[in-house]
Amino acid sequence: MLKYFLSFILCNASFLISAQFFPIALEFQNGNANQAVIGKRFGDKIFFEDSVSTNLNLNTGFYSCIQNGNILFDFMVLDSDVRMTYDFQNGSVEFGDKLNTEFFNNLKAVQDSPGFVQNLSILTKAVMKMFYPQITVSQNQFKTHESLLDSTLVKSLKYEMLFFNSPFLSQALDFVYGKCVSPNYDSAYFSCNKFLREIKDENMYRYVLNWMLYNYETSKVLGSENVFIELAENHLKPLLTPLDTNGYDVLGKAQSLGPNRIGSIARDFRFKNVSDGSIQNMYDIEGLFKILFFYDPDCHHCKEVYPKAQALHDSIIDRGVTFLAMSVNGGQLEVKEFMDVLNPKNSKVMFGCETDDKDFIGKYYIPVTPGVYILDANNRVKARGISLVDLRGLMKTFVGAY
Repeated sequence: MLKYFLSFILCNASFLISAQFFPIALEFQNGNANQAVIGKRFGDKIFFEDSVSTNLNLNTGFYSCIQNGNILFDFMVLDSDVRMTYDFQNGSVEFGDKLNTEFFNNLKAVQDSPGFVQNLSILTKAVMKMFYPQITVSQNQFKTHESLLDSTLVKSLKYEMLFFNSPFLSQALDFVYGKCVSPNYDSAYFSCNKFLREIKDENMYRYVLNWMLYNYETSKVLGSENVFIELAENHLKPLLTPLDTNGYDVLGKAQSLGPNRIGSIARDFRFKNVSDGSIQNMYDIEGLFKILFFYDPDCHHCKEVYPKAQALHDSIIDRGVTFLAMSVNGGQLEVKEFMDVLNPKNSKVMFGCETDDKDFIGKYYIPVTPGVYILDANNRVKARGISLVDLRGLMKTFVGAY
């Protein structure tokens, strides 16, 4: 759903920009420009903007001249008129302005050797660094995320509309947040929050916000979901109107993730111990680490994963690890059948099911089964929603090689 919401914003935002228009002069040599059109570049898409004519006016952005589905050449409009001459015979274009001439003639040289950017004019250098923040990063060492952002994404907002209406914004976000910003929650959310608050244009703000939501909601890095939650609560929620159905779906998911988020104290729950019928509280179960394995007795995948998870636990039980297998569906008989078939007689796994109070359902985010949580000795959530592979790797990190 979030991906659809992101695509919707991406496809519509470029048409919402109101900006000054500039005259564009196009001349063609040694060929016929019939059926040539101008398309605006936005992300990885090109949107029809206008037919080629003598009275062409365009606002700030990155454009392509296209004929019969083929891109003849690209050009930029920043804050003045643009003159271009395209030669069909050799496929070359001559620009009448310094920005386009320098940018397109030197792009490969800069990509091959970022230091080459210093040979360009001040404006071209700024635009080149805006589109490719890796140039700035390659030339500097940043001690804080704030200085990194101020020197790259925030500095690029001087030409905000060109940055937004270009194919480069998402690439720049990928680079800065994917390779430069630390994935830990504090650094990641600080960086997202800072950049969002520097953006002036509402449409760019919405686009960047939804890029961030999708990036951190789908990230496999532990703690990234906390960034997603904070972005949804603090930035998406204030924007929503009654008609924003998809936006409310995204917010709803973030709010459902709120309980027992990574780093927080997990909520206690009562369960019926299948072995002796007693009612117990999760908090009363001791362990340096607790593995909570939420499953459905009828779930085929649960039946495949459980024996491997149980074997992992038995191999590290001497490290103070406790394993609680909690059934999210089915009564005591179904749980006992699951246990008798899949659990070895000498295993120390504690099997439980809900009491009549439906105590842990609703307190834990379990979108699919099996759902695996790792808690520490203080019942703080170390990981959740992880795979068997992740479980193995994390337990090796927490308790050492085994």
